[in-house]
Amino acid sequence: MEPITMTAINAFLLPFLQKGGEKLVEKSVELAFDSRRDLLDKFRSIFHDEIVTLNLDQSSSEDEISSILAKRPEVLRAIESKVAQNENLLSELVEVINQSAHETGASVTINANKIGQVVNSPQSTVVQHIENL
Repeated sequence: MEPITMTAINAFLLPFLQKGGEKLVEKSVELAFDSRRDLLDKFRSIFHDEIVTLNLDQSSSEDEISSILAKRPEVLRAIESKVAQNENLLSELVEVINQSAHETGASVTINANKIGQVVNSPQSTVVQHIENL
């Protein structure tokens, strides 16, 4: 897989993933995708158009992608919409992250506030809370 795809997907998903440190989330997502290539392929196909639209290349960092997204709100809205349409896939990603995090004693919280759902993993299990926004 080309590195820009992983970098872009991390940057696209970071607003929905919260944890004490962004690096932990990035590493957790990478490990999850390493163990579940099918998930990576699904996210790659979902965000392919945005990667092309933003003209991202191998030198694009997550900070640069976030900066570009701040200037392109229409692309950010498209990403948010795609995440909302694929809540089950995001939940599956959290489950994979939490399975591997359970071994290290860490956990990741998904904050999909923008789509009206928060998936929380306080004990390395996935619990869904529906919020009225």
